[in-house]
Amino acid sequence: VIFFAATGPDGKDLFESTARTGAYDEYIRGEVNGYSLSLHRYWPDGRNNPGSNLRRNSGFHLLSQRMPDPALDADRNYKLNIRKRGPRISVSVDGELVHDVSDDGVHGAHWESGKIGFRLRGHESCVMTVGAITIAGFDG
Repeated sequence: VIFFAATGPDGKDLFESTARTGAYDEYIRGEVNGYSLSLHRYWPDGRNNPGSNLRRNSGFHLLSQRMPDPALDADRNYKLNIRKRGPRISVSVDGELVHDVSDDGVHGAHWESGKIGFRLRGHESCVMTVGAITIAGFDG
């Protein structure tokens, strides 16, 4: 799971808010505001979630879903591009647009900016490699 534009309550710095235990619900239904992108989710018994979800938190509100998940093959690397400008969020995997949505404000004003974070869920054998991260602003 990739979290982005993440803040604490009332726009506070995420690391200045209440201590968390690490329970997943604290990130999706607790004090953490922002967006989350789920890709490639497997359980230890081999089952997988069939799609990729883009959500608004706190509240776990589904903004966009892509079936099948564009990153199902666990034995390869993917190039992921997440773009956010104002309420619009787009996600591409290996150059293919898989999510393109605007946070319509039904659950409050869109989240403007904040922290970026990565979280693995599942069996202890889960591994994620992250590299070549570029964060760029927009002109105009």
